[in-house]
Amino acid sequence: MTTIRKMSVLFVLSAGSVRLYGQGMSPAIVVTHDRPCDSVQKAVQHASQVDPPVDEPTVSSDLATVRSAQKRVKETYAKRGFDDCASNEATALAWKEMRTVQPRGHLDENALVMLANDGFGGLKITASRLALQ
Repeated sequence: MTTIRKMSVLFVLSAGSVRLYGQGMSPAIVVTHDRPCDSVQKAVQHASQVDPPVDEPTVSSDLATVRSAQKRVKETYAKRGFDDCASNEATALAWKEMRTVQPRGHLDENALVMLANDGFGGLKITASRLALQ
């Protein structure tokens, strides 16, 4: 006869670490990633080199909009418990996504903020009631 022990596990994710908590709520597994925190400008310049690349004139003309958008994203991410690094990365990823779809033309700050806030960093873990009993 095999007995299966049911156990609840809580995942806590942040930009720099992953923690898994067992039923007693003490850390069962801790994985940290001490990465340097790039500015949003550096993150955008790095993202611009990823295939498909974004040309330098477009990157330069977008930077003021990206910086302004990042300030708004930072506020939202802080309320969610994320650090500046996460908001920089999300803003750069959102910018890259927008420029992949529309390589040239006007960069809409509101659309960039919306994509960064709602399109990234929103990991949700759900489980059935049976799994948590």
